[in-house]
Amino acid sequence: MVITASAPAPAASIEHGKLLYEQHCTRCHDSRMFTCPNRQIGSLEALKNQVKRCETNESLLWPQPDVDDVVAYLDAAFYKFGAATDAPRK
Repeated sequence: MVITASAPAPAASIEHGKLLYEQHCTRCHDSRMFTCPNRQIGSLEALKNQVKRCETNESLLWPQPDVDDVVAYLDAAFYKFGAATDAPRK
């Protein structure tokens, strides 16, 4: 019998997400949109979906860890849903 263990997924990097956001997202999104009282994103899942939608619309072709990093940055900096970490990638 062969037993395989899957490695845990690396934690998202807030710093890397901030860098990606600054390089690719500020053209359309400045921080005011995240702090307005009637913002559209109301959950971590909605935030993930929106980042993925923007990544796709801009044809960035980010791998999933990059999407996760941007979500982690936006969550830590603005949304405070509590799922963000800043562990270095392995």
